Amino acid sequence: MDVVTALAERIGGKPVRIQAAGKALYHAAAVVACNYLAALVDAAAVLCENAGLDRATALAALGPIVTATADNVAKLGPAEALTGPVDRGDVETVRRHMRALTGVDARLKALYKAAGEWTVALALRKKTIGPETAERLRAALNETNV
Repeated sequence: MDVVTALAERIGGKPVRIQAAGKALYHAAAVVACNYLAALVDAAAVLCENAGLDRATALAALGPIVTATADNVAKLGPAEALTGPVDRGDVETVRRHMRALTGVDARLKALYKAAGEWTVALALRKKTIGPETAERLRAALNETNV
């Protein structure tokens, strides 16, 4: 066991070995899981602000659900931790969200759409929705006249 591995273990880390070719992807994964999570929470706070909440109230309201979700993802895995309208196959709620997002920063609508499409695939893997519902959800995410 090398010194770095021993040190990582001593402070509670779980070292992994990654081949050189995979290091950039591993780092990108960490960026998506950490840095982009912070950006997603910021985007959610902006949506709350557009709904009439002040930023402090928005972050106070979002904090507990973000923490609970992160805990559930760590304990159960992403698919089993999934909740919400896509997981329920609630096409009308997704359409309602897309309509509401039309009035705010276009990047937020694009972010909702991209995350929604990934979530559809996750819900399919979880088997809470079937292929027909997945197509209806994708259509709702891609409607331009909502």
